[in-house]
Amino acid sequence: MTTGPRELRVQTEYGLVRLLAEAGALADATQRLFELIAGTFGWSAGGLLLADAEAGLLRWADDWSTGEPELVTFLRLSRRLTWVRGIGLPGRVWESGEPAWIPDVTADPNFPRVQAAAAAGLKAAVAFPIAGPEGPLGVMEFFGTEAREPEAEHVELIRTAGRQMGQYLARIRAEERLLASEERSAAIVHAALDCVITIDAPGVVIDFNPAAEATFGYSREEAVGRELADLIVPPELRDAHRTALTRYRETGRASILGRRLELTGMRADGTRLPVELTITRIGHQDPPMFAGFLRDITERRRAQDELSALLVREHEARVRAETAEREARSISDALQRSLLPPHLPLVPTVELGAGYLAGGESIDVGGDFYDIFDLGEGQWGIAIGDVRGKGADAAAVTGLVRYTLRTAAVGEPSPRAVLQVVNDALLRELPDGDFCTAVYARLDTTGSSPRLTLAVGGHPPPLVARAGGAIVDAGRPGTLLGAVAQPELTDAEVVLGPGDVLVLYTDGVMESRTPGGRLGVDGLSLLLGTCGGLDAEAIAGRLLTAAAGPGREAPDDDIALLVVRAPD
Repeated sequence: MTTGPRELRVQTEYGLVRLLAEAGALADATQRLFELIAGTFGWSAGGLLLADAEAGLLRWADDWSTGEPELVTFLRLSRRLTWVRGIGLPGRVWESGEPAWIPDVTADPNFPRVQAAAAAGLKAAVAFPIAGPEGPLGVMEFFGTEAREPEAEHVELIRTAGRQMGQYLARIRAEERLLASEERSAAIVHAALDCVITIDAPGVVIDFNPAAEATFGYSREEAVGRELADLIVPPELRDAHRTALTRYRETGRASILGRRLELTGMRADGTRLPVELTITRIGHQDPPMFAGFLRDITERRRAQDELSALLVREHEARVRAETAEREARSISDALQRSLLPPHLPLVPTVELGAGYLAGGESIDVGGDFYDIFDLGEGQWGIAIGDVRGKGADAAAVTGLVRYTLRTAAVGEPSPRAVLQVVNDALLRELPDGDFCTAVYARLDTTGSSPRLTLAVGGHPPPLVARAGGAIVDAGRPGTLLGAVAQPELTDAEVVLGPGDVLVLYTDGVMESRTPGGRLGVDGLSLLLGTCGGLDAEAIAGRLLTAAAGPGREAPDDDIALLVVRAPD
């Protein structure tokens, strides 16, 4: 009993679905698909080309043949070729999104491999698109040793094969992207300076990062699987903790999610410590899971108590430390936002504006940061910096720089001395060569005009735009931080008259692309010269818009800037 076209198609489609369902790696699926189609329709060789969307090319990915030396030679030549849309058999199919059949390649005017095909004894060829959700992901082609006219049943089957292969390839790529995202998130959590503890709905620990191990004295193996209340919550607070979880499971109402709280925690040895806590719900699955971000604030509490006592004795205003911003978002977003202040404070006698854009993939944490914080008695600390690299390691270094800078600023009136403390911390804590550039300024708002004392550590010097139109550099470049034990650092003074503007920025601003090329310092100066009459926030917005460039999703590098303006 012979097999008719309909039965042949059903058998082949069934085999196609089955092999893609059972295939693991892409190479396994590709080879089995070659064998299925070639064996069913008598083709002698085949190739798979995948689209490189960024380069606008089709690149050879895999091939198959019946093994004859001339066919192997033909495929070896094909592997070295790439294709653009419309050129050759693969390019035609990529451009049209439809199968293409050539009865005899030696008579086809758009077949660049005609000599190699003739030498291999090849005649007929067929190619079909690997159809993805948003267009062809690639092209699959087959060759035979005899001239053949198009066969409708054959064309319809390979069209189906292209759709099935496209769904499989899209799924494989989505799984690869998901795995890469999960690996990046795990690396961020592992490298985080803060404790990150994940619990399920009943309050049982699912994950316990290295910072939590160091802070609370439990290993991850000891913590996972135990109730969080028994691990780090003091006995008198455990009932309240369990009641809050139960209420959320039953009603969906939460009183502490997304809020920053200062509580008491308990270590494995029973000693207690003050912690800052933020709890967020992870995703929307049911039952819910939660991530807790905790920070040991023992040293901060001690510093605050000592400073408060001193200020009370001297009848001075208390200095309040600002805490890092924590958003109820994904772990990577929370870590990125913690590198920037949640909002700009209201500072007497000046206007403030700021802007930040992350470069590249949003999932990669940047190393640019800016900061402004109250030092008391009309004094304010202002900082901007750029840590080498991106990702979890850069975020960890940025956290160290910001924490050290804020701590040093409380006791050191000289910006040069503050940057020296940061330099010492980088050399001591990170001996492998991590470094950063930074500008630190101390703003005095007690006089008739805002006065800044600043030092530059290997960073682009700030620009001062005078109300009369002149634009000058502020400070000397200095040595980058974390490179040598005694960097060259110099204090410089800037007095802002009515309408004067000080702009601090990272090198991503200068490197940003504009229609005329890189923006550079000259371009930034020209742009700043057009901002007369604007307030600080509007100036920051105009500079950020220009640095981002028209119609671009993200700049090449991180961009951070801070604008300080004396009102008219």
